[in-house]
Amino acid sequence: MARLDGKRALVTGGAAGIGRAIVEAFLREGARVLATDVDAARLAALSGDLDAGERLATCRADVASAADWQHAIGDARRHFGGLDILVNNAGIEVVGTIETVPEETWDRIMAINVKSIYLGVRAALPLLRESRGVIVNMASIAGLIGAAGWAAYVTSKHAVVGLTKCLALDYAADGIRVNAICPGMVETPMAERIVRVVGQGDPEAGRRALVAGVPLGRFIEPAEVAAVAVHLASDESRFTTGTTYVIDGGATATTR
Repeated sequence: MARLDGKRALVTGGAAGIGRAIVEAFLREGARVLATDVDAARLAALSGDLDAGERLATCRADVASAADWQHAIGDARRHFGGLDILVNNAGIEVVGTIETVPEETWDRIMAINVKSIYLGVRAALPLLRESRGVIVNMASIAGLIGAAGWAAYVTSKHAVVGLTKCLALDYAADGIRVNAICPGMVETPMAERIVRVVGQGDPEAGRRALVAGVPLGRFIEPAEVAAVAVHLASDESRFTTGTTYVIDGGATATTR
């Protein structure tokens, strides 16, 4: 039997990158999935690319909007009758120190990377209590270490790690498990932007610099992060909660 057979999942930022890989992995493992994304065109492409029939539904939603969250959770109830798994994957990156990041940009990254989890969990709690469900939050190794020139992003991901631990403690009595995934550099459009920044416009130089800090010598494939999400969402990890699962090729194990 597939590891998520019959489970009902909602994945934010599900139309591209890590989110899309999680949607695909969950479908392969037997789940029914509601993928949300702010980009309606990418959602349409996702539906067209994946031959999943009624097991895949989509919903255009801004995770920083409480109203959009209510709409998405309503869709989960209408399509699937409930919810077993919530994956808070949507996120953005911002480069800069506190002197160079505008206040409105700081507020936006906190809204998308952190407040979205607050809004999403609050909206989903009635359904997750019914199912004694699972929450998986996408953090980052930036939630475990510092990085010069990335003040807003690092702060937001540290907040995700802390919030994950609090949620795990607050809802353990309801049978709800909550964990975070902390990837290093993943082969996504976000990584493409980051390598350009690190390489000061030269993506190859940026990639070499970043890979030099990874003992296993490469970036992570989205499917590798998705595999961890499947594990944390499945009964394989039924006694795991309040933890951060690091997948970084050894990057945080070294001071290099």
